[in-house]
Amino acid sequence: AVITTCLALATGRMAKINAIIRNLSSVETLGCTTVICSDKTGTLTLNDMTVIEFNYFDKANNIVNHEVSSGKEDSISNMNKEVFERVDLIRQCALISALCNDARVKFNPDEKGKLINVGTPTEVAIRNFARKLGLYDPSGKKNESCYEWYAEQLEKENPQAVKFPFTRDRKAMSVMVDSSKGGRILLLKGAAEVILEKYCSKIMLSDNSITTITSEVRGSLMKSIGTSTSKGLRCIAMAVRDRVPGYTTTHVPVSYTHL
Repeated sequence: AVITTCLALATGRMAKINAIIRNLSSVETLGCTTVICSDKTGTLTLNDMTVIEFNYFDKANNIVNHEVSSGKEDSISNMNKEVFERVDLIRQCALISALCNDARVKFNPDEKGKLINVGTPTEVAIRNFARKLGLYDPSGKKNESCYEWYAEQLEKENPQAVKFPFTRDRKAMSVMVDSSKGGRILLLKGAAEVILEKYCSKIMLSDNSITTITSEVRGSLMKSIGTSTSKGLRCIAMAVRDRVPGYTTTHVPVSYTHL
């Protein structure tokens, strides 16, 4: 009876500050709480995400940063058609963003200018990123009536052969596609620190050379990831492997060497 009375008095005090407690036992739990963590996405925000920057290394092992506009301009800083054609890893990012992705974005037929997003906010953001990169591709065939014109163009040129869905254990999604350049390639994206730690042994630089990931480069990458995550940003890494050895639809690769 004493405990019930105490909890009831506590419930009354909570009600005075506009905190309604349905169950008396919840007051005791709340009284023992020191930190409350909440996911604001979808409550304080629009449950909408967008890519705001992407980074890679130049041949001097310095990080090159491109800021991506989140507005209607669809612009990317320090980007033009010459850079897109010259830096192969940018084209690889566009390919991975479009093909290693389950999201779809299309115009709403009932509301002009409005979009219909199908997929998680992260996947939709990456799919939109592919479209923005496509604006700098000289071979891109823009179609004003189709929002995903660039992603669909890449899908036709590089048909998907096998998909390995995202799992909590792997923390990555990957697909094998029949490349327009010939052969079968593996495309991978996932949590940046996991991709770097478990799957990648090499890195592509802005001059299109491929080098082993040294402790210095790994340290720079982890520092960059830490800086971004401290700002509340979600960091996604992308990787690719050419000439994939005999994976089948029933064999999910546990690790990827030489990505």
